This record gives sequence, C-alpha cells and structure tokens, in this order.
Amino acid sequence: MTAAAEELCVTHSAVSKQIRQIEDWIGQPMFEPNRRQMNPTPAARRISEAAGMAWALIAAAIDHVSRSRQETELKVIAPATFAMRWLLPRLPDFNSSTPSTKIQIRQTHTPEDWLTMPFDVTIRRGGRCPAQFEPVTLLSEQLALVAAPSVVEDLDASDPKALANLVYVEAETRPGELPSWLRHADVTPAHGILRFPHFYIALEAALAGQGAIVAPMLVVEELLHKDLLCDLTPAHRVPGPTYWAAVNPASRNAVAGRVFISWLERMAKIAISDRQLLSASSASDSVILERQLRQ
Repeated sequence: MTAAAEELCVTHSAVSKQIRQIEDWIGQPMFEPNRRQMNPTPAARRISEAAGMAWALIAAAIDHVSRSRQETELKVIAPATFAMRWLLPRLPDFNSSTPSTKIQIRQTHTPEDWLTMPFDVTIRRGGRCPAQFEPVTLLSEQLALVAAPSVVEDLDASDPKALANLVYVEAETRPGELPSWLRHADVTPAHGILRFPHFYIALEAALAGQGAIVAPMLVVEELLHKDLLCDLTPAHRVPGPTYWAAVNPASRNAVAGRVFISWLERMAKIAISDRQLLSASSASDSVILERQLRQ
C-alpha cells in the first residue's frame, strides 16, 4: 500500500479506497485475508497480468502513432545461443508491431561480466539478479539428450548400454549439465567426452554428427521439428536454469525497454503453450501406439 501510494503520489487511504472499489466492482477480494502480508489472490494476479499487457500495448500504440518521435535504439544483451536460436527468429514480430524501436542485440558469453556492458535490457540465464534490477521471469530450461539422425541410426535408446556407447559433446560454459543428465538417466559413458569452449560451438558439433549433446529444449525445438536433431530419450528431462529479463535502471529508454520485455513475456507464454500442446500430442500418440502393439 505504501509503495503504491508513493508511486502514484496519493495518500495511503486513497489507495485502500480504490482497492475496495475494485473488489466491490468484481465481487472478489484482491488480497488474502491476512492483510499484513498483502498477498494477492489468484484473481488479483490475473488482473495485474492483463493490466500490465494492456499498458504495454497502449505504450506500443502511442509509440507507433507518434510521428514526431524519433526512433529509439534499444541495446539488448542476451546469452549467445539463446539470442541465435530463440530470440532472433522471433524478433521480426516485435519489429513489425513496434517499428520505431530498433533492437540492437549483443550476444554474451558465460565468463563475461555483463554488468560492465552498455545495455538497456538484459536477458540472463539463471544467476543472481542485482538488487537494483526488477527481473521478469521468462522461461525455464528442460534439458534433453539430442543428436543428429546419423548418430542415432539403429540406436536402441531404451538400452543404457547403447547410450553408454555414444560419444558425448559438452560445452565448458555449461559445466555440470551433462553429468546431471547422465546421473538422472543412470548412464556411464564408455568413451571420452568432446568439450568445446562455448555451447553454440558444441551444438554445431552435434549437428555435424560428432556426438550427442544435452541441450535445452527451448533452444533445439526448431531443430527437432526440422529433423536436424533427434530427441533420444523423451522420458528423461532434467530441469535447467530460468531465463529472466530486466530493464537497466540507468537506461534513458526505460519505457521502450518495458515494452520490449512485455513482448518477451508474450513470446515466452506462446512458446510454453506450444510446448505443452506438443507434449500432449506426443503423449497421445504414445498411448495409441501402445494400444496397437497390444492388439
């Protein structure tokens, strides 16, 4: 209440009155019974989410129709593989809806100190968020074992021995992910592991048929759809880090940055929905196949 009153430049009681009016209007409480903690109800969260998207659309519309406004160049930093495989393919959608904002993407690598870079918006893969930023959660990784079709030809992926005989590819910038997946699948590699300095290089090696790689589904989904990679063990998934985005509080383009992050949220929700539909379809196909085999 206090924070809202300060931001809106009104009294604490004025905020309370507005909340009561909203509750009377929709017929539901906005906060749980313990008002000291001020935990929003599910209804309040849904309204807040919709209002945030609405304000972002209004800001984008104003930005679009304002002829006197100059173009805004928004500097965005993002992990290299995420930028190449997830962000860039979706960027034309943002460019068409917000033509007055030009996105300049700088790819970052794990060892780099991103806080020393010039940026308006940052997209991070896990890690600590500095106190001065207000992070917005986008997507969480689900790690899967994938390989080129030439690698998995005649491979029985249900046989741990067959998986053990694969050559594995790993990126030095993602330490621990391959061992975590191997423990989860109870597989001990029989051969050495090919290591590369960056994940996007390791992924290219996997695409070239040099071995199997543990990769986030959100990065390789399009490659799977194009049959450039195969998902070897759909039953084995390991949770990975969560991507978040934030506007640089020192940025002069904070409004454009918030519009861009709202667009990122929308793209993330579409990606999650598409993934859930695909998973449901795959599960249905598996049930049908199992029934046919029983007959």
